[in-house]
Amino acid sequence: MVGRFRADQFPMGRGVIGLCVLFGSLVGGYVPVLWGASSLGGESLLFGAVGGVVGVFVGARISEA
Repeated sequence: MVGRFRADQFPMGRGVIGLCVLFGSLVGGYVPVLWGASSLGGESLLFGAVGGVVGVFVGARISEA
């Protein structure tokens, strides 16, 4: 009987994934600036996209736990 009930009554969903994507793309886009590249260059766009994809995976893991 105890295993049927969850501690969280309201599951996390798309909002958490969206915040993780936003944070991942912001951090990923800023990483090239640390080594002197332009914040609007190709490296920044590439790293921002990679950070967004990583954010999707992290957000999905957080929301399913």
